[in-house]
Amino acid sequence: MSSADPVRSPDCTVPSAARIYDYLLDGKDHFAADREAARRVIATFPEARALARANRRFLTRAVWYLAEHGIRQYIDLGSGLPTSPNVHEVARQVLPDSRVVYVDNDSMVAAHGRAMCDTDDGVAFIEQTGCVSCHHNSVVSMAVAAARANGYTVNEATAKRQTSTIGVYLESWRERTVQNVPIAGQADTISYLLFGMAADKYSPDAATDAQAIWLKRRQARDGHWAISTIRPPIESNDIEVTAVSMRALQVFAPPSRRAEYAGAVNRARAWLTNAKARSTEERAFRLLGLWWADASKEVVKQAARDLLAGQRDDGGWAQLETMGSDAYATGEALVALRQSGASAPNDRAYGKGLEFLLRTQIDDGSWLVETGAVPIQAYFESGFPYGVNQWISAAATAWATTALALAR
Repeated sequence: MSSADPVRSPDCTVPSAARIYDYLLDGKDHFAADREAARRVIATFPEARALARANRRFLTRAVWYLAEHGIRQYIDLGSGLPTSPNVHEVARQVLPDSRVVYVDNDSMVAAHGRAMCDTDDGVAFIEQTGCVSCHHNSVVSMAVAAARANGYTVNEATAKRQTSTIGVYLESWRERTVQNVPIAGQADTISYLLFGMAADKYSPDAATDAQAIWLKRRQARDGHWAISTIRPPIESNDIEVTAVSMRALQVFAPPSRRAEYAGAVNRARAWLTNAKARSTEERAFRLLGLWWADASKEVVKQAARDLLAGQRDDGGWAQLETMGSDAYATGEALVALRQSGASAPNDRAYGKGLEFLLRTQIDDGSWLVETGAVPIQAYFESGFPYGVNQWISAAATAWATTALALAR
Protein backbone atom coordinates (compact mmCIF):
# COMPACT_ATOMS: atom_id res chain seq x y z
CA MET A 1 0.00 0.00 0.00
CA SER A 2 1.43 3.37 -0.99
CA SER A 3 0.99 6.57 1.01
CA ALA A 4 -1.47 7.75 -1.64
CA ASP A 5 -3.79 4.78 -1.29
CA PRO A 6 -6.95 5.35 0.74
CA VAL A 7 -7.04 3.61 4.13
CA ARG A 8 -10.00 1.27 4.11
CA SER A 9 -11.80 0.46 7.31
CA PRO A 10 -12.79 -3.20 7.71
CA ASP A 11 -16.53 -3.84 7.45
CA CYS A 12 -17.34 -6.04 10.43
CA THR A 13 -20.61 -7.14 8.81
CA VAL A 14 -18.98 -8.57 5.65
CA PRO A 15 -16.98 -11.83 5.91
CA SER A 16 -13.28 -11.60 5.09
CA ALA A 17 -11.25 -14.49 3.70
CA ALA A 18 -8.33 -13.61 6.01
CA ARG A 19 -10.54 -13.57 9.10
CA ILE A 20 -12.35 -16.78 8.12
CA TYR A 21 -8.98 -18.49 7.71
CA ASP A 22 -7.95 -17.10 11.11
CA TYR A 23 -11.11 -18.63 12.63
CA LEU A 24 -10.36 -22.01 11.04
CA LEU A 25 -6.89 -21.86 12.62
CA ASP A 26 -8.42 -21.13 16.06
CA GLY A 27 -7.25 -17.53 15.96
CA LYS A 28 -8.99 -14.55 17.59
CA ASP A 29 -9.06 -11.91 14.85
CA HIS A 30 -12.57 -12.42 13.48
CA PHE A 31 -16.07 -11.02 13.79
CA ALA A 32 -19.53 -12.59 13.99
CA ALA A 33 -19.98 -12.43 10.20
CA ASP A 34 -16.69 -14.31 9.69
CA ARG A 35 -17.62 -17.01 12.19
CA GLU A 36 -21.02 -17.50 10.61
CA ALA A 37 -19.46 -17.78 7.14
CA ALA A 38 -16.87 -20.24 8.45
CA ARG A 39 -19.57 -22.39 10.06
CA ARG A 40 -21.41 -22.53 6.73
CA VAL A 41 -18.21 -23.61 5.00
CA ILE A 42 -17.66 -26.33 7.60
CA ALA A 43 -21.27 -27.48 7.23
CA THR A 44 -20.71 -27.95 3.50
CA PHE A 45 -17.12 -29.14 3.74
CA PRO A 46 -16.43 -30.65 7.20
CA GLU A 47 -12.74 -31.06 6.43
CA ALA A 48 -12.23 -27.27 6.05
CA ARG A 49 -10.60 -26.76 9.43
CA ALA A 50 -8.29 -29.74 9.01
CA LEU A 51 -7.36 -28.54 5.52
CA ALA A 52 -6.52 -25.05 6.81
CA ARG A 53 -4.22 -26.53 9.45
CA ALA A 54 -2.61 -28.88 6.92
CA ASN A 55 -2.03 -25.92 4.63
CA ARG A 56 -0.28 -24.06 7.44
CA ARG A 57 1.90 -27.07 8.29
CA PHE A 58 2.85 -27.40 4.60
CA LEU A 59 3.88 -23.72 4.54
CA THR A 60 6.11 -24.28 7.55
CA ARG A 61 7.75 -27.36 6.02
CA ALA A 62 8.24 -25.64 2.65
CA VAL A 63 9.92 -22.59 4.18
CA TRP A 64 12.16 -24.78 6.32
CA TYR A 65 13.18 -26.81 3.25
CA LEU A 66 13.97 -23.67 1.26
CA ALA A 67 15.96 -22.18 4.11
CA GLU A 68 18.00 -25.37 4.43
CA HIS A 69 18.88 -24.94 0.76
CA GLY A 70 20.12 -21.41 1.23
CA ILE A 71 17.05 -19.29 0.36
CA ARG A 72 17.14 -16.07 2.39
CA GLN A 73 14.48 -13.83 0.80
CA TYR A 74 10.73 -14.51 0.66
CA ILE A 75 7.56 -12.75 -0.47
CA ASP A 76 4.41 -14.00 1.27
CA LEU A 77 1.56 -12.98 -1.07
CA GLY A 78 -1.83 -13.00 0.61
CA SER A 79 -0.13 -13.53 3.95
CA GLY A 80 -3.28 -13.27 6.05
CA LEU A 81 -3.35 -12.35 9.71
CA PRO A 82 -0.13 -13.06 11.66
CA THR A 83 -0.09 -16.69 12.75
CA SER A 84 2.82 -18.18 14.65
CA PRO A 85 5.05 -19.62 13.38
CA ASN A 86 5.14 -16.93 10.69
CA VAL A 87 7.34 -17.30 7.61
CA HIS A 88 10.17 -15.17 9.04
CA GLU A 89 10.14 -17.14 12.32
CA VAL A 90 10.60 -20.43 10.47
CA ALA A 91 13.23 -19.11 8.05
CA ARG A 92 15.29 -17.46 10.78
CA GLN A 93 15.52 -20.68 12.77
CA VAL A 94 17.69 -21.93 9.92
CA LEU A 95 19.19 -18.69 8.55
CA PRO A 96 18.96 -15.82 11.08
CA ASP A 97 19.54 -13.16 8.40
CA SER A 98 16.50 -14.21 6.31
CA ARG A 99 14.23 -11.41 5.08
CA VAL A 100 10.50 -11.61 4.39
CA VAL A 101 8.02 -9.23 2.76
CA TYR A 102 4.39 -9.79 3.74
CA VAL A 103 1.77 -8.63 1.20
CA ASP A 104 -2.00 -8.47 1.72
CA ASN A 105 -4.83 -6.23 0.52
CA ASP A 106 -6.92 -6.64 3.69
CA SER A 107 -6.68 -3.46 5.79
CA MET A 108 -7.01 -5.35 9.09
CA VAL A 109 -4.19 -7.69 8.09
CA ALA A 110 -2.00 -4.74 7.13
CA ALA A 111 -2.69 -2.89 10.36
CA HIS A 112 -1.89 -5.88 12.58
CA GLY A 113 1.27 -6.66 10.66
CA ARG A 114 2.58 -3.10 10.65
CA ALA A 115 1.79 -2.45 14.29
CA MET A 116 3.42 -5.65 15.55
CA CYS A 117 6.52 -5.24 13.41
CA ASP A 118 6.91 -1.52 14.19
CA THR A 119 8.69 -2.01 17.53
CA ASP A 120 10.30 1.25 18.61
CA ASP A 121 13.73 0.75 20.12
CA GLY A 122 13.38 2.67 23.38
CA VAL A 123 16.92 1.77 24.35
CA ALA A 124 18.14 4.43 21.94
CA PHE A 125 16.04 7.00 23.80
CA ILE A 126 17.60 6.02 27.13
CA GLU A 127 21.11 6.16 25.71
CA GLN A 128 20.50 9.58 24.13
CA THR A 129 18.78 11.26 27.10
CA GLY A 130 20.15 9.41 30.11
CA CYS A 131 16.62 8.88 31.43
CA VAL A 132 13.71 6.50 31.07
CA SER A 133 10.47 7.83 29.59
CA CYS A 134 6.85 6.79 29.83
CA HIS A 135 6.28 7.51 26.12
CA HIS A 136 9.30 5.69 24.67
CA ASN A 137 9.81 2.96 27.25
CA SER A 138 7.04 2.14 29.74
CA VAL A 139 4.05 2.09 27.40
CA VAL A 140 6.18 0.38 24.76
CA SER A 141 6.83 -2.39 27.30
CA MET A 142 3.06 -2.63 27.73
CA ALA A 143 2.56 -2.96 23.97
CA VAL A 144 5.31 -5.56 23.58
CA ALA A 145 3.89 -7.62 26.46
CA ALA A 146 0.40 -7.53 24.94
CA ALA A 147 1.72 -8.54 21.52
CA ARG A 148 3.75 -11.40 22.98
CA ALA A 149 0.84 -12.67 25.11
CA ASN A 150 -1.45 -12.74 22.10
CA GLY A 151 0.81 -14.72 19.81
CA TYR A 152 2.58 -11.97 17.87
CA THR A 153 6.29 -12.04 17.20
CA VAL A 154 8.30 -9.34 18.97
CA ASN A 155 11.96 -8.42 18.84
CA GLU A 156 12.98 -10.30 21.97
CA ALA A 157 16.59 -9.16 21.77
CA THR A 158 15.53 -5.51 21.83
CA ALA A 159 12.95 -6.13 24.54
CA LYS A 160 15.50 -7.89 26.74
CA ARG A 161 18.05 -5.15 26.13
CA GLN A 162 15.57 -2.45 27.11
CA THR A 163 14.60 -4.24 30.33
CA SER A 164 18.26 -4.75 31.23
CA THR A 165 19.10 -1.11 30.49
CA ILE A 166 16.24 0.15 32.65
CA GLY A 167 17.33 -2.21 35.42
CA VAL A 168 20.81 -0.67 35.34
CA TYR A 169 19.23 2.80 35.32
CA LEU A 170 17.17 1.93 38.42
CA GLU A 171 20.21 0.60 40.21
CA SER A 172 22.07 3.83 39.48
CA TRP A 173 19.35 5.69 41.39
CA ARG A 174 19.00 3.27 44.31
CA GLU A 175 21.26 4.97 46.85
CA ARG A 176 20.03 8.45 45.96
CA THR A 177 16.40 7.35 46.24
CA VAL A 178 17.05 5.82 49.66
CA GLN A 179 18.43 9.24 50.68
CA ASN A 180 15.18 10.85 49.43
CA VAL A 181 16.63 12.17 46.15
CA PRO A 182 14.08 10.94 43.59
CA ILE A 183 14.29 10.36 39.87
CA ALA A 184 13.33 13.47 37.92
CA GLY A 185 9.56 13.61 37.53
CA GLN A 186 9.12 12.04 40.95
CA ALA A 187 5.93 9.99 41.40
CA ASP A 188 4.84 10.62 37.79
CA THR A 189 7.99 9.07 36.33
CA ILE A 190 8.73 6.50 39.02
CA SER A 191 5.24 5.00 38.88
CA TYR A 192 5.27 4.75 35.08
CA LEU A 193 8.77 3.28 35.15
CA LEU A 194 7.70 0.49 37.52
CA PHE A 195 4.51 0.02 35.48
CA GLY A 196 6.66 -0.75 32.44
CA MET A 197 8.91 -3.07 34.42
CA ALA A 198 5.83 -4.93 35.65
CA ALA A 199 4.81 -5.47 32.03
CA ASP A 200 8.33 -6.79 31.37
CA LYS A 201 7.89 -9.21 34.31
CA TYR A 202 11.03 -7.79 35.88
CA SER A 203 12.01 -9.60 39.07
CA PRO A 204 11.85 -7.30 42.14
CA ASP A 205 15.23 -6.40 43.60
CA ALA A 206 16.82 -3.82 45.92
CA ALA A 207 16.51 -1.12 43.26
CA THR A 208 12.75 -1.63 42.78
CA ASP A 209 12.37 -1.83 46.57
CA ALA A 210 13.89 1.64 46.87
CA GLN A 211 11.48 3.12 44.32
CA ALA A 212 8.46 1.40 45.87
CA ILE A 213 9.40 2.64 49.33
CA TRP A 214 9.79 6.19 48.01
CA LEU A 215 6.36 6.00 46.31
CA LYS A 216 4.69 4.60 49.42
CA ARG A 217 5.97 7.50 51.51
CA ARG A 218 4.45 10.02 49.09
CA GLN A 219 0.90 8.70 49.31
CA ALA A 220 -1.48 11.28 50.82
CA ARG A 221 -3.58 10.37 53.84
CA ASP A 222 -6.71 10.16 51.73
CA GLY A 223 -5.04 7.53 49.51
CA HIS A 224 -4.08 9.50 46.41
CA TRP A 225 -0.80 10.62 44.85
CA ALA A 226 -0.50 14.16 43.51
CA ILE A 227 0.80 14.91 40.02
CA SER A 228 4.22 16.57 40.02
CA THR A 229 4.54 17.90 36.47
CA ILE A 230 1.93 19.10 34.02
CA ARG A 231 2.62 17.68 30.55
CA PRO A 232 -0.78 16.65 29.21
CA PRO A 233 -2.07 14.15 28.53
CA ILE A 234 0.57 11.72 29.85
CA GLU A 235 1.30 13.71 33.01
CA SER A 236 -1.80 15.74 33.77
CA ASN A 237 -3.92 14.45 36.63
CA ASP A 238 -3.97 12.81 40.05
CA ILE A 239 -6.14 9.88 38.94
CA GLU A 240 -3.52 8.53 36.52
CA VAL A 241 -0.60 8.88 38.91
CA THR A 242 -2.65 7.33 41.74
CA ALA A 243 -3.70 4.32 39.67
CA VAL A 244 -0.20 3.67 38.32
CA SER A 245 1.53 4.27 41.68
CA MET A 246 -0.90 1.86 43.31
CA ARG A 247 -0.16 -0.71 40.61
CA ALA A 248 3.57 -0.26 41.18
CA LEU A 249 3.12 -1.00 44.90
CA GLN A 250 1.07 -4.10 44.13
CA VAL A 251 3.84 -5.56 41.99
CA PHE A 252 6.98 -4.26 43.70
CA ALA A 253 6.13 -4.05 47.39
CA PRO A 254 9.14 -5.25 49.45
CA PRO A 255 8.34 -8.85 50.51
CA SER A 256 8.63 -8.13 54.24
CA ARG A 257 6.14 -5.25 54.03
CA ARG A 258 3.38 -6.60 51.81
CA ALA A 259 0.67 -6.32 54.47
CA GLU A 260 1.52 -2.66 55.00
CA TYR A 261 1.49 -1.98 51.28
CA ALA A 262 -1.85 -3.76 50.90
CA GLY A 263 -3.24 -1.07 53.19
CA ALA A 264 -1.89 1.58 50.83
CA VAL A 265 -3.62 -0.16 47.92
CA ASN A 266 -6.91 -0.20 49.85
CA ARG A 267 -6.67 3.54 50.52
CA ALA A 268 -5.94 4.21 46.84
CA ARG A 269 -8.95 2.10 45.84
CA ALA A 270 -11.21 4.08 48.17
CA TRP A 271 -9.94 7.38 46.73
CA LEU A 272 -10.37 6.19 43.13
CA THR A 273 -13.89 4.99 43.89
CA ASN A 274 -14.95 8.55 44.74
CA ALA A 275 -12.70 10.42 42.27
CA LYS A 276 -14.43 12.54 39.64
CA ALA A 277 -12.98 11.86 36.17
CA ARG A 278 -13.37 14.58 33.55
CA SER A 279 -11.05 13.56 30.69
CA THR A 280 -10.58 10.32 28.78
CA GLU A 281 -7.18 9.88 30.44
CA GLU A 282 -8.78 10.15 33.87
CA ARG A 283 -11.68 7.84 33.01
CA ALA A 284 -9.39 5.21 31.48
CA PHE A 285 -6.99 5.14 34.42
CA ARG A 286 -9.80 5.27 36.97
CA LEU A 287 -11.23 2.13 35.36
CA LEU A 288 -7.83 0.43 35.23
CA GLY A 289 -7.04 1.41 38.82
CA LEU A 290 -10.34 0.13 40.17
CA TRP A 291 -9.89 -3.13 38.29
CA TRP A 292 -6.29 -3.54 39.49
CA ALA A 293 -7.43 -2.87 43.06
CA ASP A 294 -10.22 -5.48 42.85
CA ALA A 295 -13.00 -2.95 43.45
CA SER A 296 -16.60 -4.16 43.50
CA LYS A 297 -18.03 -5.31 40.17
CA GLU A 298 -20.69 -2.58 40.18
CA VAL A 299 -18.09 0.15 40.76
CA VAL A 300 -15.96 -1.19 37.89
CA LYS A 301 -19.01 -1.47 35.61
CA GLN A 302 -20.02 2.12 36.32
CA ALA A 303 -16.47 3.32 35.61
CA ALA A 304 -16.61 1.44 32.29
CA ARG A 305 -19.96 3.02 31.43
CA ASP A 306 -18.52 6.45 32.16
CA LEU A 307 -15.63 5.74 29.77
CA LEU A 308 -17.87 4.28 27.05
CA ALA A 309 -20.05 7.38 27.18
CA GLY A 310 -17.16 9.39 25.74
CA GLN A 311 -16.95 7.44 22.46
CA ARG A 312 -17.57 9.66 19.44
CA ASP A 313 -19.65 8.88 16.35
CA ASP A 314 -16.39 8.24 14.44
CA GLY A 315 -15.60 5.38 16.84
CA GLY A 316 -12.77 7.19 18.59
CA TRP A 317 -12.26 9.01 21.85
CA ALA A 318 -10.88 12.52 22.35
CA GLN A 319 -8.51 13.58 25.10
CA LEU A 320 -10.88 16.44 26.02
CA GLU A 321 -14.41 17.33 24.96
CA THR A 322 -13.07 20.32 23.01
CA MET A 323 -10.67 18.18 20.95
CA GLY A 324 -11.07 15.73 18.10
CA SER A 325 -10.69 11.95 18.38
CA ASP A 326 -7.13 10.63 18.28
CA ALA A 327 -5.17 7.40 18.64
CA TYR A 328 -3.83 8.24 22.11
CA ALA A 329 -7.25 8.65 23.74
CA THR A 330 -8.84 5.88 21.67
CA GLY A 331 -6.03 3.41 22.35
CA GLU A 332 -6.00 3.91 26.10
CA ALA A 333 -9.81 3.79 26.29
CA LEU A 334 -9.90 0.46 24.43
CA VAL A 335 -7.08 -0.98 26.54
CA ALA A 336 -8.84 -0.01 29.77
CA LEU A 337 -12.14 -1.48 28.58
CA ARG A 338 -10.53 -4.71 27.38
CA GLN A 339 -8.17 -5.32 30.31
CA SER A 340 -10.89 -4.64 32.86
CA GLY A 341 -13.16 -7.15 31.16
CA ALA A 342 -15.77 -4.47 30.44
CA SER A 343 -15.61 -5.05 26.67
CA ALA A 344 -14.90 -7.99 24.40
CA PRO A 345 -13.30 -7.63 20.95
CA ASN A 346 -16.60 -8.45 19.24
CA ASP A 347 -18.54 -5.76 21.14
CA ARG A 348 -19.84 -3.03 18.84
CA ALA A 349 -18.13 -0.20 20.76
CA TYR A 350 -14.79 -1.99 20.77
CA GLY A 351 -15.12 -2.81 17.07
CA LYS A 352 -15.86 0.82 16.22
CA GLY A 353 -12.79 1.87 18.20
CA LEU A 354 -10.62 -0.58 16.31
CA GLU A 355 -12.01 0.70 13.03
CA PHE A 356 -11.03 4.23 14.02
CA LEU A 357 -7.47 3.08 14.75
CA LEU A 358 -7.23 1.22 11.46
CA ARG A 359 -8.43 4.27 9.53
CA THR A 360 -5.94 6.61 11.18
CA GLN A 361 -2.82 4.42 11.15
CA ILE A 362 0.03 5.71 9.00
CA ASP A 363 1.60 3.39 6.40
CA ASP A 364 4.76 2.94 8.49
CA GLY A 365 2.69 1.41 11.31
CA SER A 366 2.64 4.44 13.61
CA TRP A 367 -0.02 6.98 14.57
CA LEU A 368 0.35 10.75 14.54
CA VAL A 369 -1.06 12.82 17.40
CA GLU A 370 -0.33 16.52 17.79
CA THR A 371 1.22 17.66 21.05
CA GLY A 372 -0.53 20.02 23.42
CA ALA A 373 2.18 20.13 26.06
CA VAL A 374 4.51 23.05 26.76
CA PRO A 375 8.12 21.88 26.14
CA ILE A 376 10.26 21.58 29.28
CA GLN A 377 13.44 20.19 27.73
CA ALA A 378 15.65 20.92 24.73
CA TYR A 379 14.31 19.49 21.49
CA PHE A 380 16.06 16.54 19.86
CA GLU A 381 15.20 13.70 17.48
CA SER A 382 14.54 10.41 19.27
CA GLY A 383 14.24 8.31 16.12
CA PHE A 384 10.44 8.31 16.20
CA PRO A 385 8.80 10.37 13.42
CA TYR A 386 6.75 13.57 13.56
CA GLY A 387 9.24 16.09 14.97
CA VAL A 388 7.77 18.08 17.87
CA ASN A 389 4.88 15.59 17.98
CA GLN A 390 7.11 12.53 18.42
CA TRP A 391 6.61 12.03 22.20
CA ILE A 392 2.83 11.93 22.23
CA SER A 393 2.80 10.03 18.91
CA ALA A 394 5.11 7.35 20.34
CA ALA A 395 2.80 6.93 23.34
CA ALA A 396 -0.26 6.91 21.08
CA THR A 397 1.31 4.22 18.90
CA ALA A 398 1.99 2.07 21.97
CA TRP A 399 -1.58 2.41 23.26
CA ALA A 400 -3.06 1.73 19.80
CA THR A 401 -0.81 -1.29 19.28
CA THR A 402 -1.83 -2.68 22.66
CA ALA A 403 -5.51 -2.25 21.79
CA LEU A 404 -5.00 -4.14 18.51
CA ALA A 405 -3.08 -6.93 20.22
CA LEU A 406 -5.78 -7.34 22.89
CA ALA A 407 -8.39 -7.74 20.16
CA ARG A 408 -6.88 -11.02 19.04
